[in-house]
Amino acid sequence: MAESGAESAPHTPAKLDGDSWAALPEHLGLLVTRGAVPDSLPGAEWLDDWIQISGDTILLYFSDSLRMLVRSGHDVTVQWDDELEPGKDPSWVLYGWAVRLAALQRGTLSLHAATVEIDGVLVGVAGKSGAG
Repeated sequence: MAESGAESAPHTPAKLDGDSWAALPEHLGLLVTRGAVPDSLPGAEWLDDWIQISGDTILLYFSDSLRMLVRSGHDVTVQWDDELEPGKDPSWVLYGWAVRLAALQRGTLSLHAATVEIDGVLVGVAGKSGAG
């Protein structure tokens, strides 16, 4: 991810006992905690039946056993009931959603693209999912 003019994060990643999936690389600047996540956000705009936005907070509802709250571009709370889904690993939620949403909250757009430098200019090539 390219750095925007936003201030860099002072946070370090979580080191949760028994939750190695929650340890993100330090340079991402995300503080990940495991805890309760509300069912809904007061006054939130519902973008779909599984995602809400209210101010600088985004709530994602993936299943009865997995919800995530991303706040202010730095703080992530994951409610994960591993008893409902034993043996599963929720790290895909952090890498796939938390990192990108926190980047957006910081003013940085994250793209999944191939890149090439042409005459000193970086050019990104992206397409529709599955385009190859």
